[in-house]
Amino acid sequence: MEYAFKGNETAKAQIKNEFRRMGLKVSSTGTWSLQGIRLYRDLITIRESVVMDNKGNRIPVRRNTILGDEVEVANGMTWFKSIDNSILKVPTQDVTYT
Repeated sequence: MEYAFKGNETAKAQIKNEFRRMGLKVSSTGTWSLQGIRLYRDLITIRESVVMDNKGNRIPVRRNTILGDEVEVANGMTWFKSIDNSILKVPTQDVTYT
């Protein structure tokens, strides 16, 4: 990046931001990689279910709906991050992983 965009700080910043958006990490030496990224597991419903948000709103979902990335499983519920980065939960018995 230092050579391809030499003297163009705006372009360098845009590329760095795009790399971060894609999930790449940069080391102390300036090397970009996927190392250290936590791999999430996509959740998909196996039957009709209900997704709940942190305000207690209940959202019905159909079977075979991809919900998002698993965050935590506890007390019979699976918390996940949806495409808009909201943290929601669904009964664990109603989901599987892709």
